[in-house]
Amino acid sequence: MDHNNGKILTVSMSGNDGGSVIEPLTNQLYINEVIKPFFSKIEYDHVTDLAMLWHIAEGVVVDPQRCFGKPIVGEVGIATRVLAASYEVNGRDAQRVAEWYEIGPTHVDMAVNF
Repeated sequence: MDHNNGKILTVSMSGNDGGSVIEPLTNQLYINEVIKPFFSKIEYDHVTDLAMLWHIAEGVVVDPQRCFGKPIVGEVGIATRVLAASYEVNGRDAQRVAEWYEIGPTHVDMAVNF
């Protein structure tokens, strides 16, 4: 179940086999085996059941509470676009960028790889 602007949206299983999911707003059919790994990357709030954190790549998350929901390197909370742009304009030197932001070069690499 999802909540959207006060409206409750549901996702229902199709058929008796439970092998697919129908999204109600667009009536789009999704095959469970394809969509299930996507849902496993989302952390849900235990009280509201709303999505609160989406792991979209190694070390990179979308968190509506930080950076206006833009992709960030989760451990350090810095936007991936900021780290990747800093990396590009500074001769692709991850160590140098990491020192400026007082983070590890692996954090810069995560942003660049994303």
